Amino acid sequence: MNDVLDDVESDLVAGRWRLRAPASLATPRRVRAELRRWLVALRWPEEEAADIVLAVDEAVSNAVEHAYRASDSDEEAQDRPSGADPVAGFAADDGEVRVEDLVDDLVNVEVPAEVEITVEVLSADGRQRHLRICVRDWGRWQPKPTDPGPRGRGLDLMVGLMATATLRSGDPAAGGGEVGTEVTLTTHPVDASR
Repeated sequence: MNDVLDDVESDLVAGRWRLRAPASLATPRRVRAELRRWLVALRWPEEEAADIVLAVDEAVSNAVEHAYRASDSDEEAQDRPSGADPVAGFAADDGEVRVEDLVDDLVNVEVPAEVEITVEVLSADGRQRHLRICVRDWGRWQPKPTDPGPRGRGLDLMVGLMATATLRSGDPAAGGGEVGTEVTLTTHPVDASR
């Protein structure tokens, strides 16, 4: 899979934006830039737009970082010291990291390691508008560690920035149906006349 944006759709008239991209470390930066550009074109208020971009960045970063990594119940992950680089354990004797070794650590190679973001402008009364944002991956849900250290505050951040934030995990082991996680965010309303 390459590191370029696979699919971007933008419709200002219909008030819809969609992006589907590889779950790579470069994706959050690209999502921020594309989403910011779309919000400017919609004339979304700058301060609210910054909150939207930050919340979406957090959801996308979580998908990229957590959805497609090996489960903490995997034997190799348990043997890895806390905070250790998961890639470091795959270095061959010559110090090189081999792609085939990394693929063995993927949770589910049958599904695409992708993240999809959809955004829709909603207006109930024509005077105010808000966005419904969905960030989805097809990886496996990773339970929150007992002691996340200084990390693990992403959902709280999203809740603080948005009017609503919900998370749905499709973890079959937890009775959740299909694999994947979906974060749905609803923004605070803004004046529709802008």
